Amino acid sequence: MEPSLEPSPAPNVIFFDGYCGVCDAAVSMLIPSATSAPFLFAPLQGSTFAQVAARHPELRGVDSVVYVENLGRPDEKVSVRGNAALGILKRMRGPWAIPRLLLSLVPRAVRDSSYDFFAKYRDHLAKRRDSCRLPTMAERKLFLP
Repeated sequence: MEPSLEPSPAPNVIFFDGYCGVCDAAVSMLIPSATSAPFLFAPLQGSTFAQVAARHPELRGVDSVVYVENLGRPDEKVSVRGNAALGILKRMRGPWAIPRLLLSLVPRAVRDSSYDFFAKYRDHLAKRRDSCRLPTMAERKLFLP
């Protein structure tokens, strides 16, 4: 059997605030979808995000969800805030089609300002954590440093 010459698919990574309780809840909700929508997860505070930010200086100081498609490839695509949420929803199957459609109808400026408003109060919705999320043994394969 000859080895495959096809390049392995580059991961799509969701970067999140590792200390944010709302972000942690969102990641926990997305983990079951990671099998049908090929996502990996990494904290904004980690070394993987530092490498991405070095390639994309506009990300320095970002305190928002960041979605990277094709991590590390020449066609790497970076989205933040409302566009990141829309990019994530585009990869998800099943009942996520309705929120994806609705969000795609909202202009980017409105998506981003709504995201910013929500983010401003996220620590009031769920307690800020003292440390980054520690994945379970079963989840570890889905997380990057």
